[in-house]
Amino acid sequence: MLFRSREYPALRAPGIRGAAVWHDYIAVEADRLTFAWALGAVREGAALANYVEARTLTSAGGRVTGVTAVDRRTNTPLRISARTVVNTTGGWLNQLLHAPGAAVPLHLLQAMNLVTRREAPSAAIGGRGRTGQVFFLVPWRGRALFGTWESPATCEPGALSIAEADLEAFLA
Repeated sequence: MLFRSREYPALRAPGIRGAAVWHDYIAVEADRLTFAWALGAVREGAALANYVEARTLTSAGGRVTGVTAVDRRTNTPLRISARTVVNTTGGWLNQLLHAPGAAVPLHLLQAMNLVTRREAPSAAIGGRGRTGQVFFLVPWRGRALFGTWESPATCEPGALSIAEADLEAFLA
């Protein structure tokens, strides 16, 4: 779509050389979307389990065939076989990939977005920061969301805190 400044008068400012309009999707209730995907997977023959911790991948003939796991509510060990295994362990994916022939170390970064009290703009705006990284200001639930900051170095799985210096750099 061609950008027309009359539709976004706030973007008629000195220094702006161009703009684009795109349409994106924000999942306001990501848990509901995940649940809908789960129900769709069940309709296609998937079996779902909650409170189950995958411990190791199992393989045969150079192919992943399932996992050994434990039911976290009863501590019952499980062996699960599947035609397709989807690794959704997030930051812990490297721990599960340590099975023979499956190790593919991926370097993990932290990421951060900030939701502010600032009123949301009518459109998302993107630009480069001093470091060259691209940042966006996005309307989200009536507020302005800024991001995405990524850590300059890899981090350990489960690293939940952001260093004060990194937060200050993001705000700057």
